Amino acid sequence: MSLGGGTTCGFISARRGSVTDEDRAAFEAWLRQWQHVCHARVGDLQDAWCVFHAMADTIPR
Repeated sequence: MSLGGGTTCGFISARRGSVTDEDRAAFEAWLRQWQHVCHARVGDLQDAWCVFHAMADTIPR
C-alpha cells in the first residue's frame, strides 16, 4: 500500500487492485501506534479515481 496526500488528509492505494477492509484496519492500527499522532480518523473505503473526477468540475481554472 502507499499513502498519497498531505499531513492532514490522504488516500491509501493498493499496489495492484483495490484496498480491502482488512488493509484499512491494518493502516488504522499502524497509524494509531504513533505516539505523536494526537488525532486520527480513517474513513470508509471509496474510489479515489471517481472522487477526483467528481470534484474536477469544482476546481477553479
